[in-house]
Amino acid sequence: MTPGVVFVVAGALGLALIAIGLIFGGLLDLFDVTGGLLSLAPIGAALAIFGAVGVIMLGGGAEAQPAYLVSGAAGVLSLGIGAVFTRYFQRISRGSTVDYNLVGQTAIVTSDVDETGGEVHVEDSRESGRRLATSAALLTEGTRVRVIAHTGSSLRVAPYIAVPENSSPKEGS
Repeated sequence: MTPGVVFVVAGALGLALIAIGLIFGGLLDLFDVTGGLLSLAPIGAALAIFGAVGVIMLGGGAEAQPAYLVSGAAGVLSLGIGAVFTRYFQRISRGSTVDYNLVGQTAIVTSDVDETGGEVHVEDSRESGRRLATSAALLTEGTRVRVIAHTGSSLRVAPYIAVPENSSPKEGS
């Protein structure tokens, strides 16, 4: 098989894997083939890049061996970058993008919150933006709430009840 055919076949296979990954989702994740490190998209992208770089180099007059080396390096680099992004997106889906817990923090409802969902803005310097939240009771926009659970990227909130500073029993009464 000539180098040009190898590159074209590898590129076509890569594009097919990307398409399969888009249609059927995380097929490799389902079978846990790579321990959650990769999915079809980065593997397909690596093959497609390998093929494309090889074809470009051969078209530019390069010999087969340098074309294999450069396109192989580009494919491996692409695979490494894909693995990093796959890990990052898995962390986001598990909600472990932060290393702190928001339980006990106060927040303001920015979109009505109920059992099915809504949004809050947490009053914490480490937070910027809104978070998805649920509540046992309907909480309307503008209501002050307290975070009672922090699971992944989602929060469980309840109405904020202020405790008076002099709530302890008075001595000598």
